[in-house]
Amino acid sequence: MVEQSHLPVVLLGGGTCAASYVQTLSCRAELRFSLDDPGVAAAVVVPSAHDPFSHAREALLAGIPVLYAAPFYLSPWQASVLDELSRNKGLILRFVEPFRYHRGYSFLQRLLEGREPFWRPLYVRSLYSTPAEAQARIDDLATEEMALYDSLLDAQPLRVSAVAVHRDETAQVCAASITVEYDEGPPLHSMVSLAEASEEHQLVAVASERTVVLNQVDDQVPLRIIGADSAGHDVTFGGERSGSERGDPFAQEFDLFLAAIDAHDISFGNGARWSRVAAIWWAARQSMSFGGSVDVPQLQRTTNPPPLTVIEGGGHVSRLAGRRPVLTVVAG
Repeated sequence: MVEQSHLPVVLLGGGTCAASYVQTLSCRAELRFSLDDPGVAAAVVVPSAHDPFSHAREALLAGIPVLYAAPFYLSPWQASVLDELSRNKGLILRFVEPFRYHRGYSFLQRLLEGREPFWRPLYVRSLYSTPAEAQARIDDLATEEMALYDSLLDAQPLRVSAVAVHRDETAQVCAASITVEYDEGPPLHSMVSLAEASEEHQLVAVASERTVVLNQVDDQVPLRIIGADSAGHDVTFGGERSGSERGDPFAQEFDLFLAAIDAHDISFGNGARWSRVAAIWWAARQSMSFGGSVDVPQLQRTTNPPPLTVIEGGGHVSRLAGRRPVLTVVAG
């Protein structure tokens, strides 16, 4: 039984999926449905929210920490705006990361983390596929893969090369191959697909003498280590509960969110990570269009859109001689 907090929490966003979130939140906090309600101490943006960026921004501007559970549809600029707002106001901005609650993730993170990791990978490759009938978005699969990698190695992305492997009849990308180069970090080669007949989700870290496979679909054998002799060793986690027993990742994130608010633990926020993720996927989309590698934009921390530069004389032709020149406005 989860002990209910007396913290007033507002749920931002309605729609068909809101009912399950209402049930989860009402068991854990005093639920509100408007930022205008008195005493609101935290906000949760749910997947069915219309324009989740605006909801999150409004809450942060009101001085309210945000747990962002909506699908990640943000542009790099929007993600950077939310990240900076949370930093400037000393508020927690947390994007829900379901992959953290899969068996084997914490163990793999301990192997790879720090300046002197136990194993230093040469490169990392991943496969994330789901059947088309699952109605997922390629954006969601790709950004979750980038965030999973970032959470393990926390490296700065430099450039991206991406190819649209398959498009549907409406020319929408439904399978993509993505290569990301990082500063002081091994490259990531990722395939994400909505065109597969079955669900696969593997992350493979390749080191000089062994390969580590994290399988987020197989809960029985979540982690496998393959040595130079090609002998595989399954890693078991005695005492860990199964996926169904561990419960909903959102509920666990929400519990940690409330605990971080009580402890004033700003480090629980991960806005910087998801700003990098948004920039990587934006660059990947550009690469698919241009047919070459694209530098990942290094976002300047600013809550304002890029400044506008006015150039006098743009579009000047002879018939305009003696008149005031046309103004050309470009983003600076």
